[in-house]
Amino acid sequence: MSLTLSVSAFSLVALVVVLFLPGLPFVRDIGAGVLFELAYAAACGLAWHSYFALRRGPDRIGRITVTIAAGLVVLGILFSADGFQSLLLIPLALMAGIVAPLWLAPTARQWFGDRPLTQLA
Repeated sequence: MSLTLSVSAFSLVALVVVLFLPGLPFVRDIGAGVLFELAYAAACGLAWHSYFALRRGPDRIGRITVTIAAGLVVLGILFSADGFQSLLLIPLALMAGIVAPLWLAPTARQWFGDRPLTQLA
C-alpha cells in the first residue's frame, strides 16, 4: 500500500515542482517560494530513490528515506501555507498514509526484520 500511494503522491509533488519552475526567475530573493520548490524537489528525488530500493526488498535505508521525503513535503507546505493552515491537513494525512504502514504494521515490521511493537516494552 505504501509503495502504491508513494508513487501517486510523489508524482503529483513532481508535477507541482515542474509547474512552479517557470515562476522561479521572477523571485527577487530567496523566500518561501524557493524553499518550497527546493523542499519538494528534494522530496521527489528521495521518494523515487526509496521506491526503487523498497521494490527490491526490505531496505531499512529506503524506509528512512521515504520518511524524510514525506517530512520534506510537510515542511514545504509549511513554507508556503501563508495562513492557510487547514491546507496542511490533507498532505499530512497523505504522507502519514505512506509512512505509517512502513513503521507500524506488524507485517511490515516483520518484513524489515524489526520486532513487533508489542514486544518493545
